[in-house]
Amino acid sequence: MSFSFLRTVSFATCLFIVGCSMPSHKENTALLEGQVYETEVGKHVVSMQGAFVLSQTNFPKFEETYTHLKNVISQDSKKYVEKQVFVLSRLQRGTTRSNPILVQRLKELKDELALIERNVALFGKLTKAIQVDLNKIKDLKKAIQSAYLVEGAVDEDHDALRELEKSVGEFEVQEALFLGKVEEGIAPQEAYISLEKRNLDLLSQAIHYGRLDAKRKIEIKALPFLEEIPKKSVQKEHQKPLMVIDFENSDPRYEGALMKVVKTVLAKKPKAQFQVLTRSVLQSKSPRIRKETAFIFKLMTSLGVSSSHIKFSSETDGRLKADEILIFVK
Repeated sequence: MSFSFLRTVSFATCLFIVGCSMPSHKENTALLEGQVYETEVGKHVVSMQGAFVLSQTNFPKFEETYTHLKNVISQDSKKYVEKQVFVLSRLQRGTTRSNPILVQRLKELKDELALIERNVALFGKLTKAIQVDLNKIKDLKKAIQSAYLVEGAVDEDHDALRELEKSVGEFEVQEALFLGKVEEGIAPQEAYISLEKRNLDLLSQAIHYGRLDAKRKIEIKALPFLEEIPKKSVQKEHQKPLMVIDFENSDPRYEGALMKVVKTVLAKKPKAQFQVLTRSVLQSKSPRIRKETAFIFKLMTSLGVSSSHIKFSSETDGRLKADEILIFVK
């Protein structure tokens, strides 16, 4: 698989999208020194820990690629807008029909937009790579559950399984939140590309006549980058939450209430989809919020909710007195 666009993000930056090499047994042993057990379950624990280490190694690569793509697209988008403004300013004053300078600039604009479109498409490849890794994490959770049933284990085996299960559950939530963040930005960016293709068609006609058509407006806007996309709050979209967990109280007791509402929903709609929204006072979520989100995910799946029917999102609101988690049903 090869991508060699002019100034396009090198696909070498996204090698993990094609595949990552598995750590060797020797590497696993070094990483997990002191946790190798002689029982069959102990050996399975080491193997599963190695698989988990691979996912943990991939995640920073996903984040790095996400940031790199945004930066490259941002730079190219600014160049695109600058050229677009130049062409429009000449057309607004009026110029000769099919002005060769503007014809050349239009060609450059089309090339710039094609470049941006190709790089935006790489976000789609990134989401697929994250989803593949997330599916492996889900399979790993099933393998951990099965390992509890294997005979001949020692206490230390089950201690290691519980620790691994906890770590995998928290990581699954972290990766699911990141996947949602990446997916959230794709549609607005694709809409931007579509709008600009229309604008270039209008510019082509205007250059041919040497003036702008007053009845056909050309909108100039920068590419909507992921963190700047004006999105509807999940709370507004779904109106009333099923449950609100407020962490102003240092130890809110919500487990029983959550189990009750989830069971009630599933009784009426077995395939119901849930949205878990974390609202934080600070830009970075506290370890407490990440831990509670992982616990909520584990609790809901234990009640029969499919993991694919639980979506995560997050918001930051400095006006909040304390962090909170809102749960909606779609």
